[in-house]
Amino acid sequence: MSGREEEKVKAVIHAAFEAGRNRNFGILSRIHDESLSKFGDAPPFEIQSMRDALMLEEIGFASLSDYNYEIQNLNIKIIDRVAVATFMLGYSGVLVDNTTFGGQVIKAKSRATFVLAKRDTEWLIVHEHLSRVPEQYTAKKDQA
Repeated sequence: MSGREEEKVKAVIHAAFEAGRNRNFGILSRIHDESLSKFGDAPPFEIQSMRDALMLEEIGFASLSDYNYEIQNLNIKIIDRVAVATFMLGYSGVLVDNTTFGGQVIKAKSRATFVLAKRDTEWLIVHEHLSRVPEQYTAKKDQA
């Protein structure tokens, strides 16, 4: 596969996180395959179907203001019509509690693996797995 296909995969991955930044949740159903499965880095810590994963994404992003993300060390491997992307995801924002009108600053880093399948001419996400990196490890890395 060409570098052009890798760029298409990269664009889909970024679109998933830009949806949260731009509050454009409609795109999420267009970039995920209906067979999606997901393990997230926030509760619930169980496998999610597409319906549950997208609902939880929307709820999570809607509760987060000043959301920002950074994808580091993106590595994409394409084999036929399947792509595996691994990367480090850093993200931050303010988690807003609408009942108390308070907010909690969050800053986290997760290891991520996305699996995409090429359906006709489009790459769609079929699986996501995120695992949070413990804070004590990220704090030591940031100080180095």
